[in-house]
Amino acid sequence: MRIKKIFAAALAAVVAAAAAVTVYAYETPESNITLYKDNPSGGVSVSYDNPMGYTVTIPAAVTLSSSASVTAPVEASEVIIPNNSVLVVSLTAAANTDSGTIFHAKNGESVVTYSITSGNNTLSVGGIAASFTADGTQNLVFSPADASAATASGSHSETLTFTISLEDIT
Repeated sequence: MRIKKIFAAALAAVVAAAAAVTVYAYETPESNITLYKDNPSGGVSVSYDNPMGYTVTIPAAVTLSSSASVTAPVEASEVIIPNNSVLVVSLTAAANTDSGTIFHAKNGESVVTYSITSGNNTLSVGGIAASFTADGTQNLVFSPADASAATASGSHSETLTFTISLEDIT
């Protein structure tokens, strides 16, 4: 019985010692180049992985005018993206507009309409508002508000949702 206790204690000590061993791992080159008299030169491959990143800034608010268009910038900065890629800013939703190129700012049931252009394109929900391959600014132009169907005074509003994505250039 005493031998079993001694053996169990010794086994426990060995297991505890093995569990406390620190193991170090490090990356080694796939191969080394050995230079010597008959092979006096060799090439070393040097690489760096540049991380992808970008910042897109959209206006927090746009106040429409009844007499003039309003320009709102969409800005891309710190754009570092893969070759053959484009950073796309899409108008993915509008609170009061499901489809079409006429948007609806509302105050209850009262409606003021407007449109948005980007370059030569009139936007609709799901459309591309801007695209970038480098730092830059593209303007959204909001048409003058059409209040001819408005039935109430006061603020009429609509929330527009923009989404950014990285897409392959085809």
